[in-house]
Amino acid sequence: MKLTKEEEILLKEIENGEFVSQKDEVNKYIKFAKDFRNSENVLIRINENDFNKLKIKANEKGISYQDIIQVLIHEYVNGKVEI
Repeated sequence: MKLTKEEEILLKEIENGEFVSQKDEVNKYIKFAKDFRNSENVLIRINENDFNKLKIKANEKGISYQDIIQVLIHEYVNGKVEI
């Protein structure tokens, strides 16, 4: 049976132990969010279009937009994301 290019990539990732399921990614974000128990409230203004896109992406991932913001800030201050 001939595999598509995407199927070949997926199979190689699974065989090499590199595959990360979407559920694993969601659980990573949830863990980060739960780690923010000692947090500060912050009021920020976000462009309406950006905010709507953020809510859509959060919904696709099955997490809240607040959790995404927290993860992005956490990864930025820890040098994992550059601006």
